Amino acid sequence: MSIILFAYIATTFVFPHYSPDMGFYLKIAYDLADGFSFYKDMNVAYTPLGMYIFSALFYFSPDAGFYTINSFYLLFYIANGY
Repeated sequence: MSIILFAYIATTFVFPHYSPDMGFYLKIAYDLADGFSFYKDMNVAYTPLGMYIFSALFYFSPDAGFYTINSFYLLFYIANGY
């Protein structure tokens, strides 16, 4: 199990996955941390609970960089899988 987790961590940081919606997700998460709310200030079709979980990082570190954001998501996915 530790070999699989180490391989997953190494692969995530060496070959990060970028999608066309990545900037949109991050902007929504950042806006939620700044006080905007779903269905009032933003009209998006994404699940509010998932976006609130992903915006938790921006409450503690508004200017988080790539490695901070990637580490947060990686820890979240590992905890979720466990």
